[in-house]
Amino acid sequence: MNKHLALLRNSCRRGIRQILAATFLFAASLGTAAEIQALDDIRSQAEEFVISRLNLDPADLDVQADPLDVRLRLAKCTDKTEAYIQDGQRLTSRVAVGIRCLDNTSRWSIFVPVSITHYARVVVSARHLPRGQAINKDDITLERRAITRLHGQYLTQAAEVVGQLPKQRLEKGKIVSPRMLKRQNLVKRGQNVIILAEKSLIQVRSKGVALANGQIGERIRVRNTVTKKIVEGTVTSDGYVKILL
Repeated sequence: MNKHLALLRNSCRRGIRQILAATFLFAASLGTAAEIQALDDIRSQAEEFVISRLNLDPADLDVQADPLDVRLRLAKCTDKTEAYIQDGQRLTSRVAVGIRCLDNTSRWSIFVPVSITHYARVVVSARHLPRGQAINKDDITLERRAITRLHGQYLTQAAEVVGQLPKQRLEKGKIVSPRMLKRQNLVKRGQNVIILAEKSLIQVRSKGVALANGQIGERIRVRNTVTKKIVEGTVTSDGYVKILL
């Protein structure tokens, strides 16, 4: 009895496999008989859509749509296809772009995952930089790096870094971010400074004493040692404060 049941099961399995194979061949013949949408065209449209929405220099972008399943069979869209993203979706490092066919006779829709990498020339440490030592122009360089995941934590101008102090040791090749730096005081409270008083093309120098610490670009109060008058000016460099008359 068991032997007959085993033979019956094997016969059923062979029959099911034959039916499935015949169904697959039939579906394949239908797919080849009708025109199908090129998968590369779908991927290209998704990539072009992302690039157009980012409004950035294409040379600074690497946009790659994921490969689509080669078994996918979509009727060729004779009218037009439309690319879109869902409401509220942001174009970050990864996004799903919808592509849909608007034909009256053949409507379909598919989502294509797209990876986005944004590049920019950013400030990078050219050598090992010790903590607390003022950075000079030879300590840094500009390199093209991927910044997609940095969320704004990078600098693009050497002038933004020179003269600042690393809060920690920076290894060679490290992207320098604002969080890693602190400005040094170019003027210290009680320090003798030079007051540069400017009006149009006229510049007058006088001696003064700083009444507060000051970083470059910061406004501090200074007492003129001759007139004893207290004025407010901007720290322009080490030991110099500029005021406008």
